[in-house]
Amino acid sequence: MVSNGMGALDISRVHFHSLRHTFITLLLARHTPPRDVQAIAGHSSIQITMNTYGHLMPGYYQEAARKLDGLVKE
Repeated sequence: MVSNGMGALDISRVHFHSLRHTFITLLLARHTPPRDVQAIAGHSSIQITMNTYGHLMPGYYQEAARKLDGLVKE
C-alpha cells in the first residue's frame, strides 16, 4: 500500500509491463515519431513497435499525408 495523502492506494496489481505499455502508449499519443518510440522501447525492429502499438495511432498516417499535401500545394 502507498499513501497518497488521502488514504492508501493498492498498487499490488500494477506490473512493470503495464507501466511500460502505458509509457509507450503516451509517447505515441503525444505524436512521438514511431522510430523514436522503437529506440526508447528497445524494440529490435519498427515492425515490433507498429504491430504492438500501431492500432493506437489510427489518424497518424492521415495527418502525415495532410502535411505533405500542404507542402505540395504551396
